[in-house]
Amino acid sequence: MPKHSLSIPSKAAPVVEITGEGSAAYIWFNRGAKYARTITKSNWPVLAIDVAEDGSVIGVESIGFKEITMRHILEKAGLKAPASLESRAKYVVAEKELAPA
Repeated sequence: MPKHSLSIPSKAAPVVEITGEGSAAYIWFNRGAKYARTITKSNWPVLAIDVAEDGSVIGVESIGFKEITMRHILEKAGLKAPASLESRAKYVVAEKELAPA
């Protein structure tokens, strides 16, 4: 499997949207970026990385994990983010339910 060189934008604070039941989450890093592709890391539990045309990470989707923290999800996805980014993360309840990719 080829290695992906992805960057996580660090300008805006990430938003971690968690479903009401707490079974799924989407971490937004770059809402305004133009979507290019999704990299599926795992089918169950679901772990997928949405990537922009410039190779930056738009967001990471997770469904079925027992622990929902930005650090845990990024670790499972094989991504690293600066500690300062994690400390600025905002956790919110998702407005709509996430569906498996």
